[in-house]
Amino acid sequence: MNLRRIRVIDWQQIAAQGTFLVILITALGTLGDFAVQALLARAVSVAWYGDFSIAYATLMLGGILVILGSERTCMRFLPTYIAAGDRERVSGFLILFSGMAIALSLVMVAVFAAVHYALDTKGVSFFDTRKGHPVLFAVWLVPFYALYRLAPGLLNAADWPVLSTAIYRFAVPLVTASAILSLPLLGYEITPEAMLAAFALSFLVVVLITVAVKPHSVAIWCRHKVYMPKLWLGISIPIMAGQFLWKLNGYSGTILLEVLGGNEAQVGLFSAAQNAGGLVWIPYVALLAIILPKLGPIAQGDEHQESRQALYGRATRQLTVFTLLVAVPILLLREQVLGLFGADFKTADAVLILVVVAALLTGCLGVSSQFLQFCGHERLVVLITLGSMLLDVVLCLYLVPRFEAVGAATSFLIRGLVAEALAIILLWRLTGLVPFASPAFLARLRRSR
Repeated sequence: MNLRRIRVIDWQQIAAQGTFLVILITALGTLGDFAVQALLARAVSVAWYGDFSIAYATLMLGGILVILGSERTCMRFLPTYIAAGDRERVSGFLILFSGMAIALSLVMVAVFAAVHYALDTKGVSFFDTRKGHPVLFAVWLVPFYALYRLAPGLLNAADWPVLSTAIYRFAVPLVTASAILSLPLLGYEITPEAMLAAFALSFLVVVLITVAVKPHSVAIWCRHKVYMPKLWLGISIPIMAGQFLWKLNGYSGTILLEVLGGNEAQVGLFSAAQNAGGLVWIPYVALLAIILPKLGPIAQGDEHQESRQALYGRATRQLTVFTLLVAVPILLLREQVLGLFGADFKTADAVLILVVVAALLTGCLGVSSQFLQFCGHERLVVLITLGSMLLDVVLCLYLVPRFEAVGAATSFLIRGLVAEALAIILLWRLTGLVPFASPAFLARLRRSR
């Protein structure tokens, strides 16, 4: 067995599939998102930034719920439908999930309104968000974020990952920053509600651009639509549950800091560190746009085992290299990175270290959960995420009252380590897939025994 023959990165395939260009676009777009968050943090107080972070988390979680995991499910079904010219099923899929997203969003607004009126004893109107928490405003914007999540999947499914990534990554920071910078010029104050409205506008712009540039093979409206709700929803709902729990895990520190600590400034510090640490996920997000459409057609069947192993091994190798290239500079320049949010945020130094290490683990190995989902083990991913969330809550109950934002970041790291370890072990036991290895390497390893 010659270990020197193992290639860490297949540069030829990266160039052929446009992966490097996708990573570059994602990097620029993510830096744009980071710049927007820094702009927002500088425009308001640390406490107001904490209020915005709680409301923004509500918007994200609500959008994930109502879109029902279709942004991942579409990558499993739509590439096959598009390749076969099945416009009826493509249209049926898009109409079903878009319609359900809007309907469920209205239900969510009704539930929030009912709960608000039941708990409110001061007569504050749910429809007058100026007198309440920004969360009351965020819930109205859920449909914008839900459709925004689905939009890039259409172009990815049509094998247009570069264009999809460019629209998805550039439009939001450009539109949001333009809207925020325009407010003082128009005589309006920059408030948490104004920040949320700027994001909603950018989500709408992404949806409209996607509809305008989509290929002819992606039919949003077709006269004779074919619906397969049992098949589609049977796969997408477990994916949605996993995504919701995973996202809730990401926001659990923010939420529990608010609930247990009640200090919006600590929420703001933790949120700034999370946004800075989120830069580490640039390669992960970019490569998923390439990996998932390739995984969909080979996700099932013993005849595709070697192809799945080749894709999984190559993905984990590339993710590890590129993620380290992003994480190390952030750790070395953490004071300067936090200083971009303002001088008051530099005290989150220890928080940023913990968040970056946690993001490094997910960035290198988080693709294991995606492979588990696509290989038919969606419910296991939900259980892993649910278990890690419960672990996070237990840890935060002990750590947050004592260490505030540092405690939340410590819990974030521990539950991330446990979740990734479980996903890798289960993927190996259930499918035989091994991270970092190529099929040829595994064959040589078996022969050497």
